[in-house]
Amino acid sequence: MPKKKKSKSKSKGLFALEKGPTPSKMEPKEITGLYNVGPGQKFQTEEDIIKFFKYKLEEKLGEGGFGVVYIAVDQTTNARQACKMCQLGNNMNDSRIMDMKNELFIMEKVKHLYIVKLMKHFMCLTPTGNRLYIFMELADGGDFGKFMSKTGPLTEPQAKLYFAQIICGINHMHSLGIAHRDIKPGNILLKKDTTSLTGDFLLLVTDFGLSRIQHHDNQGQIAMNRTVCGTPIFMAPEILLRKPYVAFGVDIWALGVTLYIMMTSHLPFDFRDRAKAVKDMVEKKWTFDEDVMKSKPSKEYCSLMQRMIDPNPEQRITMQQLTKDKWLADSYNKAQKLANQLKRKK
Repeated sequence: MPKKKKSKSKSKGLFALEKGPTPSKMEPKEITGLYNVGPGQKFQTEEDIIKFFKYKLEEKLGEGGFGVVYIAVDQTTNARQACKMCQLGNNMNDSRIMDMKNELFIMEKVKHLYIVKLMKHFMCLTPTGNRLYIFMELADGGDFGKFMSKTGPLTEPQAKLYFAQIICGINHMHSLGIAHRDIKPGNILLKKDTTSLTGDFLLLVTDFGLSRIQHHDNQGQIAMNRTVCGTPIFMAPEILLRKPYVAFGVDIWALGVTLYIMMTSHLPFDFRDRAKAVKDMVEKKWTFDEDVMKSKPSKEYCSLMQRMIDPNPEQRITMQQLTKDKWLADSYNKAQKLANQLKRKK
């Protein structure tokens, strides 16, 4: 009788955060400070609360569906930080509140060189709606997606050193039992740092609104996710096909798409026809556009890409295997060594 194949969703023991509180079940006041604003309250305006915490908001850095990002100055140290202001509506049961609870809880737990550092946060409760202010370390080099749009395809040595930093950050999250679920170049920030692995930027994983703590089921398997989330062009085929999935595996797929873009400036699949893109994923119909690459891709790189962008979740490379892969291992070990040397204070 043939031996039954073991599922890659099997894990040794519980994750570090699995036994702790579940952010989604916690009250907002257990996650962050809540401050009423308006007549008869201690604080008349949101600016009063910002001043209370010794911050001053300066110019706007960017704006999106999530809210607005400002430059903020910590007036006790004169250090420049980033402040993300998020509109959360009036209803405490709003889905945005759920994402907020997960994002803040996770940011409090993941302290690592290659993950953006959380400084302070609070929510202002106003008659016009609730607004969350998150102060975090300033990434003064913008995001990795815009960086790659300007630089074009990277060489393999460059790609290894940048990618190794991303993997160090995501691997730390996975080791705690946290899946990111929205990995893409736009969610990787650049902080100018001449002592970094590449001598120009430190790469910081950010945006944890869709991140979730993973759990085990009664059989000791990692419980499947069913929520369709992320950015479509970075989604694994199992999500696009509405199948239950292991969140760590879809993170690997998104990392594979990111690495492909780093080397080609293109996507591996054409999403102008979504149905065909999914079909191509499942049938492994993708190639390297060597005409736009800096050089012919190495056999080691091609092999790794085949294992990351594998439509079969059971055959897809795991994070543990990825950190030891022949193409990446040396750069990963250098990045991790630097992280260990500069380990952040908890």
